[in-house]
Amino acid sequence: MKRATACLFLSALSLGLAACAAGSGNYPSLAKRDAERVEGTALPALPVPRPEQAAPGDGKLENRIDQLVGDAKAANTNFEGRSNAAAKAIAGSAGSQPSSRGWIEAQLALADLQSMRSNTVIALADLDTLYAQDRIANAGRVSPATASLQAAREQVGSWVAQQDDLLTRLGERARR
Repeated sequence: MKRATACLFLSALSLGLAACAAGSGNYPSLAKRDAERVEGTALPALPVPRPEQAAPGDGKLENRIDQLVGDAKAANTNFEGRSNAAAKAIAGSAGSQPSSRGWIEAQLALADLQSMRSNTVIALADLDTLYAQDRIANAGRVSPATASLQAAREQVGSWVAQQDDLLTRLGERARR
């Protein structure tokens, strides 16, 4: 029975393949049609507008740099003002069990400091963006604003590094 079924299956398969191989001419051609041919009717891409860059000496860029440094300085001052309270909360929670009142207060103080740090980092990111735009607009050459941007980035970057260091130390104490 199995042999008869297998023979029947093979003969049906061979008849089906033979029908596929015989070209009766009733099928459409697979050649390219006129609508599929490329004729070059595409429009050229429009130029990408460059971001508006402040002209050297008009003061807009310098004002923006000063504003960002001022924002970062205020954020750093807030951070420093709250860091003592956070250090006291963390010291007070030493030896506390997780989810105890002291432990929770220490975690909240640490989270508050991390939030304060983000305001400084935002100012640094904006300065980095201005620096990158300045370098791109001037094809990598040093512009008059480059020195101001670099100095501002270094100042704000040093505040972020100090904040990172303090957060690392306080985080280690909070885990004890």
